[in-house]
Amino acid sequence: MILDLEMQQKLIDRLAPNRFSYMVGPLLYWIGRFVGAKYIAEVGIGNGYTAVHLAALAKLNGGRYVGIDIDKNLCLKVETVLLKLDLLDASSIVWRASSKGLAENERPKDGFDLVFIDGNHRYKFVKKDAEVWGPYVRPGGLLVFHDIIKGGPKATFEEIKEGWTKLGIYVGCGLGILVKNPGQ
Repeated sequence: MILDLEMQQKLIDRLAPNRFSYMVGPLLYWIGRFVGAKYIAEVGIGNGYTAVHLAALAKLNGGRYVGIDIDKNLCLKVETVLLKLDLLDASSIVWRASSKGLAENERPKDGFDLVFIDGNHRYKFVKKDAEVWGPYVRPGGLLVFHDIIKGGPKATFEEIKEGWTKLGIYVGCGLGILVKNPGQ
């Protein structure tokens, strides 16, 4: 399923009315599409706008989207939106602290192709998310941080060196992209 411009605008109006991060969902969609991402995880599902794009990509590629958040109400809201858009069949929403990670049967055997970290932005939480979720990324897969221009996401992104190749996209709040090196 490719989200057409009209559907994207409806999603922006409904899920991201402040328009602050409306570019992130489509940008991640196209980055993921470029690398052929099938198995995608999102840490911190927020208002669900990015979740819709990532779930649509996973479904298009015959894979699965997993979103995790500690806020039960957000999880229920995002599940409802994914259901209405016929994306829930290729998705799982997990109500849990991201620091707890996923059980072995909740993640793909060979790892995620793309993990998007956009949970709590305080340093200790972003660092913990990177420590927990980084190992879930397959070699050649992407670990993407949102808001790398400041605070915890910036510090964590700048600290990670060994085993990853760094790319940065400084559009809006910035996306920090790490590509997991082979053999890691």
